[in-house]
Amino acid sequence: LVSHFAILCEGSPLEKRHRKDFMQTSGQIVSTCSQIAFGSMGQNSPFLTGELARVRTGLGTDRENRPSSSEERQTFLSIRALSLMAGNVYNLLDRAFVEDRTSATAAFAVATGPCIQTLKALPRDSIPRSPWLPVGEKVALQASLKVLLEAAECHWAVKVVRKELLALLEEANFFKGKDVDVLNSMGLLYNAVLGPDRGQLTTLGTVSNAPGVVGGGLTAVFTGRETEIQLRSRAIRRIAFCVFASEADAYKAQVSSILERLRDSLKMGSSVLTQEAFLCLRVLFLRCGPSSIVPFRATTLGELTRILSAPYEDAEESIAALRYLDLIMLFQPPEFAYERCFFFAESGGAMREGVQEEDLPMLEPLVSRISSDPKFVQSGAHPATSNS
Repeated sequence: LVSHFAILCEGSPLEKRHRKDFMQTSGQIVSTCSQIAFGSMGQNSPFLTGELARVRTGLGTDRENRPSSSEERQTFLSIRALSLMAGNVYNLLDRAFVEDRTSATAAFAVATGPCIQTLKALPRDSIPRSPWLPVGEKVALQASLKVLLEAAECHWAVKVVRKELLALLEEANFFKGKDVDVLNSMGLLYNAVLGPDRGQLTTLGTVSNAPGVVGGGLTAVFTGRETEIQLRSRAIRRIAFCVFASEADAYKAQVSSILERLRDSLKMGSSVLTQEAFLCLRVLFLRCGPSSIVPFRATTLGELTRILSAPYEDAEESIAALRYLDLIMLFQPPEFAYERCFFFAESGGAMREGVQEEDLPMLEPLVSRISSDPKFVQSGAHPATSNS
């Protein structure tokens, strides 16, 4: 109601004493919703008691699936609070604190706190769940993302969420429990957060050249080789995610830095890093164009030759290489004509004098040989089921 009032009052300035009351009321509403969303409001609160009574009557749920336990009712109210803030917080604060952006930023920080926490929370798959909880979690995630996106798109509020969201991006469970719709929304969110400074993307999980030392970025720790590989892999996957979620050519200025990260990772000789590197190359190819990865041709050709010369040694690595080649062959950019040698025999005009075309053995495409090889099938790493 107050948010609707704020919209109706736009263009009609309130008197000074009314503006003060409006600011105070708006701040209290945001603070109360945030407390409910956090689940930190006391059970004896009159407001919460009244809301719980409404929940007990099945408001917002059918009678069979309505929340029953105290914990479930509290979760239900948290979801309702997040849904209420989505679409209302920005309009309310932008109009109530039009002359005091410092207080508006502080109030936005209060509102985004439970939203960040919702994104960090892991799915509780091991806990018995009510039928409405999975749907409720999806609603909570989408509502949280809407509040955060409003903040990210607001020039005076983006600084409230940028640091927290970049830290969240580097967490190990970033992709866990989020379906395609949620990840699409998160892509829009990070595109808005990184928009003012695209260069921040290349600092994710920055790893120094000194072996075993991870420097810069938010994951700066001393670590061993295995952990370093995990951090590098995680950073490459998140860079690929942000580039893929952006507009075309949005990160063209950062391509050289990204390619340098990929080159350093490939030098470690890790299969996991090789797979992530080919994934990132595919994303750069699609979002920044074939010419963006031309400087990486020599390195790519070396890796393709190494992998496809012994394609059965590491099925996952071979699949990553073949997926990259599949994309190249689909678009067939002139800069990458050399990849054809992995799949097609030379034409008769390129044969030595005196050698007839029928005397040459038929070249079987490599992908066919790999997919039909018994060793590959038994490994369970068929392209249709691979997670690389």
